[in-house]
Amino acid sequence: MDGELLGGRYRLLRPVGEGGMGQVWEARDERLGRAVAVKVISLLAGGGSRGDEARARFLREARITARLQHPNIVTIHDLGETGTDEGEAPFLVMELVRGEGLDAKLR
Repeated sequence: MDGELLGGRYRLLRPVGEGGMGQVWEARDERLGRAVAVKVISLLAGGGSRGDEARARFLREARITARLQHPNIVTIHDLGETGTDEGEAPFLVMELVRGEGLDAKLR
């Protein structure tokens, strides 16, 4: 995925983290010339009922988070879909917050 352009706009630069549903990448918004974080959901590419449930949960999370405004919650910029070898997978574009990860803080 490194270097891939999502939605004709977001250039993936390097992975930042990975979880149960997918990966978070540092990316560059080519249109606005700014750094962003892009969450790409990998479980959805396979489709089926598990993929449908994950897609619905992801979209619900994105819409709810986009309505929130708080200094400790990232700002959502965009929501899109990208084609993969296995099918379509949604992605979420949010502000990039640099710093120490939660796992390091907890240690």
